[in-house]
Amino acid sequence: MYGWEVPEGGVDNKFKILDIPHSTWVVVTIDLEEDRLGIMNGYKDLYVNWFPSSDYEQDSGRPMFERYSGNMAELWMPIRKKELYS
Repeated sequence: MYGWEVPEGGVDNKFKILDIPHSTWVVVTIDLEEDRLGIMNGYKDLYVNWFPSSDYEQDSGRPMFERYSGNMAELWMPIRKKELYS
């Protein structure tokens, strides 16, 4: 699926607007000029390094986003506090 921020004037009726539920997000900013594999490395860093060492886990019931602007990209990952298992 592709998505764009909705402009102030709205969008043509041929497009469908999806409301994204309120969430807590971790945002990773990536300089695409440095390494074209930056997006894959960003995901890898989240799953291999950040999630295991943080108090958060991915909120799998929410969508993830990649936002691109020029040579920069952002990964928006929905997160929630880790559940403690007894």
